[in-house]
Amino acid sequence: MSQYFKLYLKRLALALLIMTFCRMAFATIYPNTLGDSILKPFLLGLRFDFSVLAYMYLPFTILHLLPLRKIGGKWQENWLFVLFVFTTFLVVLANCIDMGYFHFTLKRSTSDLFHLFEGTGEAWSLIPQFLLSYWYVTIFGFIGIFILIFIYKKTAVEKIIEDSSWLKFMYLPLSIPFVILLARGGIQTKPITVLDASIYADNRSIPLILNTPFCLYMTAFEEQKKVPVFMSLAEAKKKYTLPEPILEGKVQKKNVVILILESFGKEYIGFYNNGKGYTPFLDSLLVQSTTFSETYANGKKSIDALPSIISG
Repeated sequence: MSQYFKLYLKRLALALLIMTFCRMAFATIYPNTLGDSILKPFLLGLRFDFSVLAYMYLPFTILHLLPLRKIGGKWQENWLFVLFVFTTFLVVLANCIDMGYFHFTLKRSTSDLFHLFEGTGEAWSLIPQFLLSYWYVTIFGFIGIFILIFIYKKTAVEKIIEDSSWLKFMYLPLSIPFVILLARGGIQTKPITVLDASIYADNRSIPLILNTPFCLYMTAFEEQKKVPVFMSLAEAKKKYTLPEPILEGKVQKKNVVILILESFGKEYIGFYNNGKGYTPFLDSLLVQSTTFSETYANGKKSIDALPSIISG
């Protein structure tokens, strides 16, 4: 095994170590995800981390194992450094996002996270507030990147390595099967998916076993649900004749008014905070109403409240 191939393995081990640190930080913030075993989620999580190494570090692998006559030249080392730091930055960034966002969704982020930034752009305006609210995650991310750069610099090649051995032509083709094996997560019939984490542990530990980059690219190319196209009202009236409603007796006209407040927490309603709030009229209604202080949510997003309220 050549010196340069050993260096390649050391650098991948560094990336794997960074992902392990991200998992440790996640477990520190959300200790409930550890489940009954501290070590088990970390060992099981390696399978998904290896998949990230195979997929996301593929350009780094190809450039590192190219069969060049002179290995370790300035241009090659500079590009390897850029590829490694940029890829690891994306890995750390994705994991850091879930260190704060997991509190709201109780799952690792998937490709639907990108849909939040479509349309009005309201999600973009929340990023500065997110960085301030979860300042410790921001600090962890910056510290992780600086440590990464520092350690990677220690692996820099001091001088150009002359390699005239025929073995240099074998490293890249022989590495391809192992890269495919790591990407698939093993020799099983189908590649591993997000759902495979549930096979090895209970629901509490699944978010810790998984990692966010894996969940993002595994769901990025899933087939999106198509919006059904219905016939127009005019076409429906031509095909179907609906009977007129028959009303018997006197109809009592009573209205039911449902008030739904979007993104309005209990801490802003004076009724729940000894009169300290921003809803004087709503407070007056609550005093005269049957009020429930605790409820069970049927979903994790605001839009899930509508079917629960209207048809529940």
